[in-house]
Amino acid sequence: MGNAIVQERFDVLQGVSINMDMASLFLMSSALATVDDKPLSDAKLAGRYLKYDLGRTFDPYRQLCTNMYRTRDGRFFHLHGSMNPDASLAMVGMARESAFTTSEDMMEAYAHKVARFDAEWLDVEANEHWRQAGGVCVRADEYAASAQAKAIRDDGLYTLHTFDTDELPAVPYPSVDTGRRRPLEGLRLLDLSRVIATPTIAKLAALFGATVIRVSCPTQPDMGPLLIDGNLGKLDVSLDLKTAHGRATLRRLLDDADMILDGYRPGALERLGFGDAYVRAVARRRGRGIVVVRENCYGWHGPLASRAGWQQISDCVTGVAWAMGDFMGLSEPVVPPLPNSDYQNRPRWHPRRRRQARDPWRQLPCRRLAEPLSLRQLHPNFAPRHFDHMGTLVGKYMRSARETTAQLFKHAYFDTIESDFHAPDGRLETLTFLSSPATFDVTRLGYDVGSCFPGAYPPEWPR
Repeated sequence: MGNAIVQERFDVLQGVSINMDMASLFLMSSALATVDDKPLSDAKLAGRYLKYDLGRTFDPYRQLCTNMYRTRDGRFFHLHGSMNPDASLAMVGMARESAFTTSEDMMEAYAHKVARFDAEWLDVEANEHWRQAGGVCVRADEYAASAQAKAIRDDGLYTLHTFDTDELPAVPYPSVDTGRRRPLEGLRLLDLSRVIATPTIAKLAALFGATVIRVSCPTQPDMGPLLIDGNLGKLDVSLDLKTAHGRATLRRLLDDADMILDGYRPGALERLGFGDAYVRAVARRRGRGIVVVRENCYGWHGPLASRAGWQQISDCVTGVAWAMGDFMGLSEPVVPPLPNSDYQNRPRWHPRRRRQARDPWRQLPCRRLAEPLSLRQLHPNFAPRHFDHMGTLVGKYMRSARETTAQLFKHAYFDTIESDFHAPDGRLETLTFLSSPATFDVTRLGYDVGSCFPGAYPPEWPR
């Protein structure tokens, strides 16, 4: 897609290469970042980014609220605390603070509470009453037979819709003279998202040359460790969109934006006054279209479309977790150890600027491996279980990967850039991050700015 834009925009024909080792590492890129050669687990660095974890999701007790447990009817339910576990804790009758001293006791307490309910009731209670994410672990054939799967089975990798083309004719790309021939140079993107899936879209847009303003909120929690790599190439501005001042500031930023990226629960921006109808009105008023990109968990049709969701939830409700458990030779579902669905997200586009093209992508069925034993033998020490939360799973896998596939982690696959992580002495620090798996013959991909913490920049577009 990026190469097609380069050809259209700069009249450049070129080849593209994908380094498959680096493409594999991309799925774990957030865990590979270092700051001044220190890992994300460094206590002093963690002390800085954990202040954004307002819901205290990294507290050992509260972290277990996002985990898989067996239910009264012998099934498995993935409980999820989202960015603040308080509601999910109340739902299952757990205290907000731990009265236990060991992780084993904490997990046993959760398991006991969840086992009082059947899976279907927990699903309804979490999603419809408490409005929390959560899902029953089903097998792929169960999901395929569900109303939700049938509603979206004909949807492609992404969906394009055009609006108001009679009022808003196509406009040329902005004139740029950097010599780098990046496809999105000169375009401005507003990133309204958190965690991994949608922020990854914005991070790639920055790599492809876009100027990206990420809108954070001082009163809402953020996943601190994910900001290190996830905010790469972005200008983070802090706005409270529940205040008149915050909404007015976003309105000014929207006036000059070419793209807006929405990664929140369906309907969230509408409730704040920045839904599709308003954005389209802004575009018509200024006489220039805008591209709206939306990403969600369940798809945009069907009975579950409006639900909140996360990577673990999508893996459970589509049968992926059971497939992972089967692959590992277990009699239980296991959430995959890396956020595959987050890093391979499928946005829905609402382009109101560029011309529409036929979707060149096709979804192809993946052949199931006949002998998974040989692959399991590559990682003899990797032994996940259904009760391992995501932090434990990532840790187990990363240790195994570094032991058994050390050839993946080549120094040449990484790059560095100065970044603002609010160092005590005010200096910039060196972020080491995974380079782009894609390289072009002519186009030179790269970031114009480093990473940063929330509120590092003023709420204005660079001039």
